[in-house]
Amino acid sequence: MRNSSLLNEAYELCEEGEYTLALEYYDLVLYKEPHNVTALINKGVTLQNIGKVKQSIKCYDACH
Repeated sequence: MRNSSLLNEAYELCEEGEYTLALEYYDLVLYKEPHNVTALINKGVTLQNIGKVKQSIKCYDACH
């Protein structure tokens, strides 16, 4: 699956409240492209939504 498809699917999963599965999709993208800003930001937002603020900050910091 292409990264753009994975990102779209992860976003949809977040909209449905399936945060754990969405994080797995973001991790797949980041495995292929460790500096993918969209994946890093969206993963950070998802982590923040489930209360994992410290992990989300690491994602945001990785964008620089």
